[in-house]
Amino acid sequence: MKIEVSIGKERREVEVNEEDSFEDLLISLNLNPEEYIVLVNGKPVPVEEKIREGEIKILKVVSGG
Repeated sequence: MKIEVSIGKERREVEVNEEDSFEDLLISLNLNPEEYIVLVNGKPVPVEEKIREGEIKILKVVSGG
């Protein structure tokens, strides 16, 4: 299935398998799952969750001291 993903300000259309998780999606985009958070319809989802349709945004986690 094709999904549209926002990564920061960039939008991409990505082909994924229905059984793929958001972690699989991040890895396919060469993004480290430890460094990014996935939002679906504005709510964070566990990366282990299977991909579902909705407004998907990927944000880089920023931390500092």
